[in-house]
Amino acid sequence: MIPSSATEWAVELQHQLYLLSPLAKTEEQHPAFIDEIVLKAPRRKAADPDAARLAKQISRLMYPAYDEDSLGLFIKYEKDIVRLRKMVILQRKRIIDENTKRNELINWAPRIRKQGPWNPATDAVSLEGAPSLPMPVDIADPKSLAPFFDHLALGGNESKDSSIRGIDVGLEAEEPGYSTSLLEFEKGVVYSDQRMDLCKMVLGPNNIGALMESLKPNHFITHFLLGNNIIGPHGAHCIADFLKEYPNRMDTWYLAGNCIDTPSFRLLVDEWVKSTVVTNIWLKRNPLGPAAADDVFRLITQTENLRTLDLDQTELGDVGVAKLFTLLAHYDKPVALRHIYLNAVGIGAKGAGAIADFLASPHCALDALYASNNPLGNDGLVALATGMRKNNSLTRLTLSSVGAGDVGVVALCHSLHGHNLKVLDLDQSYATKDLGARFNWITDASASALASLTSHTTLSYLNLGQCALTHAGLTPILSQVLSSPLLFFAASTIFPQARDAPSIHAGQRHAKAAELARAHILRNIQAKYGAECSYTTFRNEYKRWLVNDKTDVRKIDSVYRNRDAGQARRGGKKLVKWWEEGDETLERVMGAVGPVCVSRRAKEGLEGVVGPTRFVPLTGRKTSDRTVGGLDAKRSRSAVAASRSWFDWGFGDDMDAGRERVFARVVRFETPAGALTVAGRLMWRLKTTAGFFDIVVEGLGCFGGEMASVLCSTKPESSLSSAAGSESEAWSKSALIALSRSSRWCLIWPGPAAVASPSTPARAAAMLLLMVLWRASSRGPEGYCVGMLEHSLVRLLTSRAKCGQDGWAAKSSLRASESGSLFHFAKSARVAVTLSLVKEARGIVIVLTKAYCAVAQGTKVTKT
Repeated sequence: MIPSSATEWAVELQHQLYLLSPLAKTEEQHPAFIDEIVLKAPRRKAADPDAARLAKQISRLMYPAYDEDSLGLFIKYEKDIVRLRKMVILQRKRIIDENTKRNELINWAPRIRKQGPWNPATDAVSLEGAPSLPMPVDIADPKSLAPFFDHLALGGNESKDSSIRGIDVGLEAEEPGYSTSLLEFEKGVVYSDQRMDLCKMVLGPNNIGALMESLKPNHFITHFLLGNNIIGPHGAHCIADFLKEYPNRMDTWYLAGNCIDTPSFRLLVDEWVKSTVVTNIWLKRNPLGPAAADDVFRLITQTENLRTLDLDQTELGDVGVAKLFTLLAHYDKPVALRHIYLNAVGIGAKGAGAIADFLASPHCALDALYASNNPLGNDGLVALATGMRKNNSLTRLTLSSVGAGDVGVVALCHSLHGHNLKVLDLDQSYATKDLGARFNWITDASASALASLTSHTTLSYLNLGQCALTHAGLTPILSQVLSSPLLFFAASTIFPQARDAPSIHAGQRHAKAAELARAHILRNIQAKYGAECSYTTFRNEYKRWLVNDKTDVRKIDSVYRNRDAGQARRGGKKLVKWWEEGDETLERVMGAVGPVCVSRRAKEGLEGVVGPTRFVPLTGRKTSDRTVGGLDAKRSRSAVAASRSWFDWGFGDDMDAGRERVFARVVRFETPAGALTVAGRLMWRLKTTAGFFDIVVEGLGCFGGEMASVLCSTKPESSLSSAAGSESEAWSKSALIALSRSSRWCLIWPGPAAVASPSTPARAAAMLLLMVLWRASSRGPEGYCVGMLEHSLVRLLTSRAKCGQDGWAAKSSLRASESGSLFHFAKSARVAVTLSLVKEARGIVIVLTKAYCAVAQGTKVTKT
């Protein structure tokens, strides 16, 4: 709407000038959109006296610093109007250029015509496949991932109140297009269908270990989405370690764009083949290379329920594909594989021949073969045709941008007569140029074979895309569509409409046939999906599942990938495809042997990599005035080397005593000694601090049947010791460490894992009681808040309370080692503890009230 008053004009023009304020020169392109209403702004020398008078009024409002009738006032106004008008003209040119480029991306006709029929002899294409580079990214700051990892570690799901972190910062929403409930964090999403989505969040080698640790206590997640996270070989090692412990936890592994090479892929295969649960594995854009063919063969033949395998752009090459499918063709047992993605892997005639041999095998049960953007050419299609003649399992075949010509297309069409194929895609790929592929060149010479194919098969989907067929060649194909069960048909000529009479008549006949075919296809759609289903609805909701298997592909849907793709289509975001020259990120990722430091640490002593994965025992080390339990304080890396991976210290030496809570995540250890090594390191770090701290350590425990109380001294001359109990049950990976500088000792007490069983609440209560006894020994037998315990543990405890709503009685014998311990407890304690559960905004807090904290006479913690 055009402003009608001087005030409205002044406000509008000031706003437009504000958009230009960062600009120094009017000739520069500016990303802001300048409203073209400025072209209608009143001018001081306008022929219309009312417009000239309005211009003067606007000038006075916009530039009040000038005198009311100053000539400089009006000159300033005119200069700004001229500037805005110039920017609008530049803006128009920019929009035209952008639309032209966007149209060129959609309309490939000029490029296809320029290429013509592909001749491999004069236009060679590499048979090694397209480079498997991930998209350019920056590795994430661990702080941005911490809330999501904490949520997972607490057993969180898509519900906001499933963890303390979810209550804190989680955002509940629904997945666009599917209404699937989800919980989103700054980085990370959990869906109600058990997907974990971290696609494009870029964990890198430094964060993958923490993710895998956070998933260990989580039994909700079964679909692991980690696309374009460049975790590298180190990340593959972390996942392999997780698989060793939990081979049947995940159904789906989406690991596209993660710099997984041949050796690290072999480690993953070694573990995947042991799983009876995994059904689909997605490895797009990982540099597996041709040497991985044997491991891919193992993966396919030994993974019991593997249905879908994505090998897109993995640099297998023609050699690797030929070897893989030769092995499969000679394998005389049925395999579970139903869908295989081989786009842009470099398949040539040799690889196509091996695939054909497998397709002709009586044991082949393959349902879908995706092989677009490969240099197949006519020879490759002819080879595939020989296999398709003997195959009766394949229902989906996509061959976009494979350099196909009439010879190959005709041979393929003839081989498909009477076949069960439902989907045939001979379109041009969007990524043809980026992947160095070649367009298909299908002319009128293929029209008869395509028309016959349409009428002699049960195809539901036939896509020829922009092709070299003329209107005269397309019309007979459209005529056969009228009697077919097709739900989707697409074909358009790349040639402009000629002006001669025969061409005009051919164009008119084609237009009429296309209209009839579209109406017929709509009737087929409504017969299958309901009378209310429009063609637009079909394209938006159902077409995708004609080409892809919904069961498995739906499991890898990511709001992050979909958002980026949608913004790119609308022009709101430009997807960066290539890494900048000199960027060393990938080199660091591929060379990482542990977590990679991606941010500068401000405090001295916190820098560097923290994480070899080899276990280093404590035995044989000398104790000195610089050690705790034989641990050299200077050798921080050696301290953490006892662990299976790494953890973030998360604290420094300058903490405010008595006020900060220190949280550290510790990974699984092979032995209790490894856990104690890191515990000793924690105590050394806190040696000079004063006050009371609670350190919640996730990961301690899980030492088979060991149930022990470990009493440690932080005095330099002291040593670590442990005592094994008689319990044989497995213990949890959670532990509470209570540390007091006033009494200078530390208690580590593993908590029970099987809290859900009726016999264990007493043991769990005993663990909590131990904390109360210790606090009572140093601060008086009064009521204490145990603090924010693990959310899932609290819920299990409360669900198993057997002695009324307020609590239960716990009878437990707490024993320390008979020798070597610095402290001891009374041999037994009979305790009645009342637990009052208070639900607060930040979660559940257990309050041990002082009125019912009765301890047996004489029972307290004393120094030996």
